[in-house]
Amino acid sequence: MRTLMIVALAAVLAQDPGAAIDRVRAAWARQDAAGVVEGSTRVVVQLPGAAATVPLSAEQAARALNRLFTDATEVGLEVDTVRTLGNESVYAEMRRRFRVRGSDGTVVQRVFAAFRLEEGRWRLVELRIGVAGR
Repeated sequence: MRTLMIVALAAVLAQDPGAAIDRVRAAWARQDAAGVVEGSTRVVVQLPGAAATVPLSAEQAARALNRLFTDATEVGLEVDTVRTLGNESVYAEMRRRFRVRGSDGTVVQRVFAAFRLEEGRWRLVELRIGVAGR
């Protein structure tokens, strides 16, 4: 009986997207682009002012995302809203705060992350970063 309860609890926790969102936030704080997309198979990336890419491999997505961290110091990435669509898709709207290296001012940027439940694990499938200051 105890084993069954542990398995059931593990299944519930695997379906909680909070851990995946926290993992992305922690990697973002370290400016670890590979960590942001870790565990993903294909990710659509949209950088500020650019069109969205086709789904990229995790390695290609990390290379694209690295450009975002160049000349920036992260201040925070706070989750504002999490929306669930059905049992397999979650969208997190976040607020990125950063400083351009060499400046004192803080810039705000919107970040939208989409996750899909695949094989019992939440995986990042889309990352859209808005234009700074909007």
